[in-house]
Amino acid sequence: MKVMLQLLFGEQNEVNFLTPPWGRSFQTGGKRCEPNQATTVQFHGRIAKEHVRNTLRASGTSGIYTTPKGEDRKISGDHRIVWLQQSPVELTISVSKCDNHLGIVRSARGSLHNRGIRFQTCDFPVAFGLLRPDDPVPNLVSANFHFKVQPVPVGTTFEQVQAWLTAHEWNAKPVKALTGNAWLCAAEVKFSDTFASWNTKSVLITWIQPKENRAPVVLAGELQRPLKELSQQQSVSDVGNSGDDPWKNWISNQGGTGLQASFPAKQMMNGQNHSQQTRKIEAPIEDRFSKQAAEILDLRERTDREFGAMKECMQKLEKSIADHGSHLQSNADQCRNEFAAIRAETQNQMGTMANMFNESLQKALAGHDKEMSNQFAEIKELLAGKKSASPATKRAKQNGRNQEDGDL
Repeated sequence: MKVMLQLLFGEQNEVNFLTPPWGRSFQTGGKRCEPNQATTVQFHGRIAKEHVRNTLRASGTSGIYTTPKGEDRKISGDHRIVWLQQSPVELTISVSKCDNHLGIVRSARGSLHNRGIRFQTCDFPVAFGLLRPDDPVPNLVSANFHFKVQPVPVGTTFEQVQAWLTAHEWNAKPVKALTGNAWLCAAEVKFSDTFASWNTKSVLITWIQPKENRAPVVLAGELQRPLKELSQQQSVSDVGNSGDDPWKNWISNQGGTGLQASFPAKQMMNGQNHSQQTRKIEAPIEDRFSKQAAEILDLRERTDREFGAMKECMQKLEKSIADHGSHLQSNADQCRNEFAAIRAETQNQMGTMANMFNESLQKALAGHDKEMSNQFAEIKELLAGKKSASPATKRAKQNGRNQEDGDL
């Protein structure tokens, strides 16, 4: 332990333990082991109050970490930690930026880079803004009481839970997700609300009772004697004393064991039957066994009936599924046949329509050709008539010209 103090403070060490250290724990991989196999060692020590700050500021030196605790064995709530996912070099640079830090701390779980810098509660907001400027300052709430909130929407994040707590004006903060729809939260003081609303759905708030810190019980006195010695002493003692024999008391109160001939209790109490009878172990354990056997038999019969009913229900269900499958198959066959009939009928109708269209087209084309032939014949006739009439007109014109010349 003195070596650890020398590694923390060097040769100019002024810190001394007020009492001998206690609670040494040698561990490797998070499990206890022998000291020569340990990779970490933990212990508790008591130092003077004026040396607490320097001891905390030296935390993280040479792989040694210090944690302040109170008389109640709990970690002091006067400090806050700014957690940083940084390498050792980056963490050293971050520590150099803060003059009011109280040492480096590490998390017992997670990666090796999950370390942070400790500050007083009053210095925490400024330090958080300096070391993590892009993140909002977390809510500073002392975790005096814990409560569980469920059911919340699946996939709810830390920020959503904090916004919901802030909307209800509760001085609380989320701690961690317990399940997919349950969150563990912490509060400084208890509030009376048991039910709350989350997206128009009721949410149950369950307060978790703190664990009782019971002081260890110090056992003193003589150890328990071996069972063999005790049985020998009991065999030597007076077995006829009814006050020391619970079996005899039970038989005397019941008037018998119930499995053999009863005898009067007064005879036993007065000690008239001097011959000690061998006690039967049947009573009262045998009566309990008989009752348990009857209860087990009834339970077995009831279980058999329930299993029979379940088997019958399963058979009915299997039959129903088989009938449903055959019904689906028949429906599929019927649909297939109907589609085939529809397809054939459609093909027939399309063939009929094609024939009708072809006939009408042929008729239309024949009529059109005939009409065109008639029109062409008429045109030919007209042309032929014009050719036959044109020479007579020319001779008439020539005769007129000759006559005019004669008159002249």
